[in-house]
Amino acid sequence: MEPASLTTGLLMSWKYLALFPLLIVEGFVVTIVAGFLVSTNTLSFYPTLLTVVLGDISSDIFYYSLGYRGSGLLKSKLAKLIGLEASRVKRVEVLYKKHGGKILVIAKLTNALSLAAIVAAGLIKMPFRQFIIFCVVTAIPKALILILIGYFFGQAYTDVSQITQYFFLGSTLTILLFFSGRCVQKLLMGSKVVTERR
Repeated sequence: MEPASLTTGLLMSWKYLALFPLLIVEGFVVTIVAGFLVSTNTLSFYPTLLTVVLGDISSDIFYYSLGYRGSGLLKSKLAKLIGLEASRVKRVEVLYKKHGGKILVIAKLTNALSLAAIVAAGLIKMPFRQFIIFCVVTAIPKALILILIGYFFGQAYTDVSQITQYFFLGSTLTILLFFSGRCVQKLLMGSKVVTERR
């Protein structure tokens, strides 16, 4: 089963209970799928928005904590994973002190290197209060945008499906009317010939 199909199936079956943990694993795609399900009335808009925001913030706190409180071995592996070598830590600390908020906002809104930016914030011990403020401020518009993308995609999909159904229905009726007309025409022509012979 494809990941998108599995995600949709879980959300349809378990709804918000499945939505929250799925957001921690892959928030971007799951939020769009949730928006799609809002368009089909499987999920409700406001509970979905609240769950997505809470899931996004929880995910940020989790990865921030890995960098902030992880063991020396874990920290070294995380630093290597995101390309933060020991020689670059000081430069990143200076960068985060000057532009930490901008880095987090841009990374989260564009989904570009979002995980790396969050882990790096923990590794260089960015103040938690500052970190969480930027995460909350970013999480709300991001969740709203992604849900709306999924919602309008769902609406478009439904409209296309309806148009396709109407097209096939119209085509079928046109074909049936055409052949019915031909049959009626043949019957009339046949009866005319019989009448003329008489």
